[in-house]
Amino acid sequence: MSKKFIFDFAGAHCTGKTTLMRSIKRELESGSFSCKIVESVTRDFIVNQNYDLYDKTDSLSQTMVSYFNSGVVLACDADIVLSTAFGVRPLAYSICSDLVNATVVTMHWDYLRFFASDDFQKCRLVTWFYLPVTFPMVEDGVRLVNEKYRTSVDKSISYIFSSSGIKHDTIFGSELEMFDSAMEVINKVL
Repeated sequence: MSKKFIFDFAGAHCTGKTTLMRSIKRELESGSFSCKIVESVTRDFIVNQNYDLYDKTDSLSQTMVSYFNSGVVLACDADIVLSTAFGVRPLAYSICSDLVNATVVTMHWDYLRFFASDDFQKCRLVTWFYLPVTFPMVEDGVRLVNEKYRTSVDKSISYIFSSSGIKHDTIFGSELEMFDSAMEVINKVL
């Protein structure tokens, strides 16, 4: 397979992204694809180091998160990368934070437009999924239960997709319904 495929799952905290990606990874690896999950640094690194970026953030942290994530995704040698980190969520975090300046938000918009551009899509195809908030957040010992912030992130993600014109598929429902909807899109792309 000469072209690498990136499927990015954008959504606020606790919308089912990780659970969905794990199911999809199992399905893809049962076929002939190599597949890797790359999650947001805020989950894999920063949160595990006891830093809290779910209620507050700053321009430096947000910039680091964005560029570190994209580097990990682009360096991955798997045929398919399942990601929660490829542009949309970092931009959503920056939009809904009053601690991030306008320059950083503009930079994130440019960053996201680059991944959606025809030039980039020629070498790696990025397909976006949006998982809206459809059920209450549950305490998991990692993320703070903060519905106000979660709703703000969700609104920002919805705004990003609607205002940018980036093609995406909205995925919601039960675990099985989300899996079936996502796999239908993925199988068409592949």
